[in-house]
Amino acid sequence: NPLEQQLVEIWAQVLQLAPEKIGINDNFFEIGGHSLLATQLVSSIRQNLSLEVSLKTLFEQSTISQLAQSASESSRQEVPPIIPIDRSRAEGLPLSFAQERLWFINQLQPGSANYNLPEVVRITVDIEPEIIEKIINTIIARHENIRSIFPSEKGTARLKILKELKVNLNAIDLSHIKDDVEKHKQAKRHCQIETTKAFNLEVGPLIRTTLIKLAKGDHILIINMHHIINDGWSQSILVKEIDLLLKNDSLNLPNLPVQYVDFSAWQRQLLQQDGIFEKQLDYWKEKLSGAVESLEFKTDFARPKSPVFVGSTEAFKIDRSLTLKLKRLAEQHNCTLYMVLLAIYKTLVNHLTKKEDICIGSPIASRHHREIENLIGLFVNNLALRTKISGNASFTENLQKVKETCLGAFEHQDIPFDKVVNLVVPKRAISFNPLYQIMLVLHNIPYEYGANIKPYPIDRNSSALDQVVEFRETESGLEGIIEYSTALYRPKTVRNITRCFIELSQAIVNNPGLKNSELNLFLGTSKSEDSFLQQKTNSRTNNQQYDKSELISAAFGDEFEEGAL
Repeated sequence: NPLEQQLVEIWAQVLQLAPEKIGINDNFFEIGGHSLLATQLVSSIRQNLSLEVSLKTLFEQSTISQLAQSASESSRQEVPPIIPIDRSRAEGLPLSFAQERLWFINQLQPGSANYNLPEVVRITVDIEPEIIEKIINTIIARHENIRSIFPSEKGTARLKILKELKVNLNAIDLSHIKDDVEKHKQAKRHCQIETTKAFNLEVGPLIRTTLIKLAKGDHILIINMHHIINDGWSQSILVKEIDLLLKNDSLNLPNLPVQYVDFSAWQRQLLQQDGIFEKQLDYWKEKLSGAVESLEFKTDFARPKSPVFVGSTEAFKIDRSLTLKLKRLAEQHNCTLYMVLLAIYKTLVNHLTKKEDICIGSPIASRHHREIENLIGLFVNNLALRTKISGNASFTENLQKVKETCLGAFEHQDIPFDKVVNLVVPKRAISFNPLYQIMLVLHNIPYEYGANIKPYPIDRNSSALDQVVEFRETESGLEGIIEYSTALYRPKTVRNITRCFIELSQAIVNNPGLKNSELNLFLGTSKSEDSFLQQKTNSRTNNQQYDKSELISAAFGDEFEEGAL
């Protein structure tokens, strides 16, 4: 019918499939859909059909036939569009809620580089630094948010958008170094220096660029921005626009009907319209009421009184066979791969902490309106996903709880995380992140690297949380990284966590109906290293001091000795 035909066109656009390859009985999540694309689909249905379909409805009725029936019964809504605001308004230009949060954090940690968000790519075309500088300045001219600075007025953040900003590219030539190993060692050292320089939010600019020449037609481009004007999705937009401008294809740059400040004004207006703000706050108040302040995860070192952001990473892989089984498990239970990974990690945390009430953080893109999909700006929000993992329930039963938690959080994602924290935990310790100390991320942002642009990996030496567990799907399976605080964990401990996660995943896909308590048999079975489960909890209190060797180990890992410093 006509509505089904319209939905086929929308699905085809979102999933990047030919319309003739989509049948009305195909399941959205079995033909490539995931949570991020589901959000885009709901947004596109709202914009094109003026129909309000919830994410929960999409998960429960995930074929076009089912969705058309549901949509035909829903009321048509006129969601107010995001429109340009008057830049000369007397009351000043608004910050978004997320920008307010980062500005406040910056006041507590002045001079910190913890919220730098660099993008480092390798460009394999013969190009002069002047051309790269021109490209970057063209992008800055397109996105006025990059030209923003945040002066303070009587202790309150103000937004000022500079009419013009021209950045000067810092050029470094390493082409004279003949040895490739030494050349990349020097390049990574420069990357580390450039990406860890702090920004001054009051005076700006909040973007810096460096081009490192490795050889003719081989460069490393570093673009470092403060998180207050940038997020992960924005990085993908940045790379795409650089690629188009390198090809001299500016005609294909998407039109920008609005700018970030227009979104900020719209966000504040919408959340106070028809009690949306209050309704969403009520959800979080009920969902997180009585949540435990800390998971009390076992650590190698006593937690410092004040946050320490020194960190490292541990990489691991889930092979293609196990990845396919995990995806099949998600399809069988009408949920996403992310929900399965989250449920497994919560199960692992349950076994390691002996706690049932588990809250893990999740970033969400918050780009559920078409007008803002091509903007560079800070849209991402953090969600606190709280689930009670029961020992007497099977994994599939706990997975359904995790799914319900995720869907509820997605439906109420507009409330900034700091406002949720202020509501739920008005008095909190500063030694750990409120509500959650672990975050789990599945990267599915639509990065479009060109033929001559590839990511250039750099070392991470900081961690904002105890653990940030990241997954990225590749042709050979899932690639995982745990970014962790070296003030809390030794590398060996984190390696054991990754091993336990893989063993647990295998046990679950083999028998998802096992009770949670029975899964304990599959943990810590490897003899290659001491089982993490058998490690003793560090019994020292926060009042006791580290000795010198412990501080060295915490900061640099086991492989460093005191003499190395």
